[in-house]
Amino acid sequence: MTTLVQEQETETGADQIEGATGEHKSIQSAALSDNLEALYFADTAKLALISTQEERSLFEERDALSQERKGLDKVKDVGKIVEIEQRLERITERVVTAHVRFVICTAKEYLHRGLPLIDLIALGNIGMLEAFRRFDVQRGFKFISYAVWWIRQSIMMGLLNESRVVRISPSAHGVAQIIMGTLRRAEQLYGENIDPVNSYDVFKEMIVDDPKLQAKFGGLSRAHYREVLAQAQIHCSLNSVIYPEGSEGDGIEHINRLEAKSVESDMSLLFRDSEELVQQLLSFLVTKDPRLKVIIEHRYGLNGREVLTLEVIGRHLGITRERVRQLHNRAIEFLQWFMSSLSLSKEEVLHGN
Repeated sequence: MTTLVQEQETETGADQIEGATGEHKSIQSAALSDNLEALYFADTAKLALISTQEERSLFEERDALSQERKGLDKVKDVGKIVEIEQRLERITERVVTAHVRFVICTAKEYLHRGLPLIDLIALGNIGMLEAFRRFDVQRGFKFISYAVWWIRQSIMMGLLNESRVVRISPSAHGVAQIIMGTLRRAEQLYGENIDPVNSYDVFKEMIVDDPKLQAKFGGLSRAHYREVLAQAQIHCSLNSVIYPEGSEGDGIEHINRLEAKSVESDMSLLFRDSEELVQQLLSFLVTKDPRLKVIIEHRYGLNGREVLTLEVIGRHLGITRERVRQLHNRAIEFLQWFMSSLSLSKEEVLHGN
């Protein structure tokens, strides 16, 4: 008995260390991410802005250097080519860094769509570099007025490609966006929530008075409508945190909600229909490890216990969620062995034979 207690204390201590280590690493990771953002924002705040005149002169210099660079390809003057490339790089850096704050503001508009802010800013910077390459200063307007479209386009394409498990075509994404925008207007008009998948008739009614939408989506079939919305659904990670309506404090991981709502297993049917056998099984578990009895009771709502997720059970026992899962599996193995020792099959118990 002393050995059993010592083993349990050892496991509990190891579980607590494991949980503390995992939590510490998670906190460190989050802190590192926050620090990187803070450092990036601090650095961008120090960058000098650029005047319209300086911007124009830099682009004119870029165009002149680009023309000179093309002429050197035949001469193969390596030293001169390197010098021009370095000057072009400095011009690019000056123009792009001067507008980074605009990219940050634009990237914040696309938060909570599947990518962190730092990644959105990186995509916006890629778009601004593409705009820099294409910009024609002779047209007479400011660079940022031209670059805004490229910045937004780069971010939206990044969201389309990186925030989904299954990529969809830009055209299908565009159609889904128009449908969802139209249904949001319908919600405001009717003052009630609308299920997009089952609102084909509402969508068709909303576009009747819009000639452009009618011309584009008038022939959209119900099957194609549902197919587009199905493709455009946002996938949810099992580790994502969800905050149920009316809840306060910390949210719960999506995987734990699924566990709490899981379909009854054969074992739960067994527990529900065979009260006397249940008490025998639970008494048997106590002889192996008292924690096994607690876990089984809370997982299947036995003896008036509340049905809890693995994570919540772990908090009560002072062990990690993974350790609770391992102990749950061990308890099931013990119960199966105990049933077989009584010469009872699962089917015999379930059907009362």
